[in-house]
Amino acid sequence: MYTTSTYQLSKALKVPFLTVIPSFMVYIAIAAWLTVFAGLIHQMYVTTKNHFQAPRKEIGF
Repeated sequence: MYTTSTYQLSKALKVPFLTVIPSFMVYIAIAAWLTVFAGLIHQMYVTTKNHFQAPRKEIGF
């Protein structure tokens, strides 16, 4: 959102030096989203693995 709003502001005000910020911030934002997504996938994998490997309690009758 920061990147797109800065880009739109630079177009609206016709200030070309502001386009420098979105040109590299977009890569930082993508890297952050990919890191968060990788953490989510890892957490889901660990949770699922632990769920199916947990020892089951036997019910004695």
